[in-house]
Amino acid sequence: AAGNPTSGGSGGGIGKQKLSIALNHRYSFSDTYYNGNEKIDYTYLQASDFHFSSLNLKYGITDKLTSTLELGYFESKTKTFNDIKSKAYGLGDAVLGLQYAFKINDGLSIQPNINVTLPIGKFDFISNGVVFPIDFQPSAGSYRIGGGFSSSYIFKNARWRSSLFASINYSAPVQSERVSYYKYGNLYLSGISISFRVWKKLNV
Repeated sequence: AAGNPTSGGSGGGIGKQKLSIALNHRYSFSDTYYNGNEKIDYTYLQASDFHFSSLNLKYGITDKLTSTLELGYFESKTKTFNDIKSKAYGLGDAVLGLQYAFKINDGLSIQPNINVTLPIGKFDFISNGVVFPIDFQPSAGSYRIGGGFSSSYIFKNARWRSSLFASINYSAPVQSERVSYYKYGNLYLSGISISFRVWKKLNV
């Protein structure tokens, strides 16, 4: 899909007037496709992959309210069809967000969040005179709004920790002269994880 890769979870607050800066890189490769639980031969493409880097900023407005910003860049975004590989690259989108940390008790916390995606990136990538398809562009080409929550629970012995998240992302129609109307479907994400602290600074 076009635009920044989406991931779940929002993390906790960082404290009032504190700034967090992180650089992230993600690689993805796909060559197997399913319709529901059934594996299918997807004739549109053989394989796809991308290298995506992002700058992620967090700033604590209060001890519980945190603002976030993500700026992304695709070093490469490739698709293979009939053994021919096509490559796009360029600036992704900007994602602005807010998250609030509720501490329910000593072990349980919940962080609702909301975010808005601004289509500032490359959306009309051209190679050899050919404009790449919409779903191959570095930018999504449309505004998006999303929201959800993440939650974590630390067990009494403080060595076990469980986390879960759920989110939904809604897209406005694509703004482009190339299509009369194009809209991405809604995106729903959820997940759960359990970690164990082996040593003071090592979790598995």
